[in-house]
Amino acid sequence: MSLQAPSPDYQPEHRSSTRPNFPSREPLKTASARETPSSQKRDAGNEDRLFGEHLDILEAEGFNVEPAGALLLGLDASQCISDSTRERLAEILTSDRQKTQLTNRMIASSRGLDRDTAPQYELLVRKLRQGFLGLKD
Repeated sequence: MSLQAPSPDYQPEHRSSTRPNFPSREPLKTASARETPSSQKRDAGNEDRLFGEHLDILEAEGFNVEPAGALLLGLDASQCISDSTRERLAEILTSDRQKTQLTNRMIASSRGLDRDTAPQYELLVRKLRQGFLGLKD
């Protein structure tokens, strides 16, 4: 993947947050345009799962919740989506071109943009792929 971080003097018009909004959900949210209170509760529940039954994932990710969460999302998605959706997502996650497009869409939808944005989102896509395809790191 060949993405470049913005120049050091780049200043976006609005910087509400430099922390990503966990956009690796992007490929799974085709039917919904915005977060709902129930999905926010699910996110909190998934964080609880990382500190409980999936502590091994969190430990392997150095207790970094975002990549651990992307990996868990991949694991969960691989088990609960239809065969046709599973095939389509596997196609996206195994194609370098489509992974790059997905990462670029995530960056474009980011609320904050700095020099760490591209590598951060590349990591989230890699972890989503790892969990979804059952790959070892």
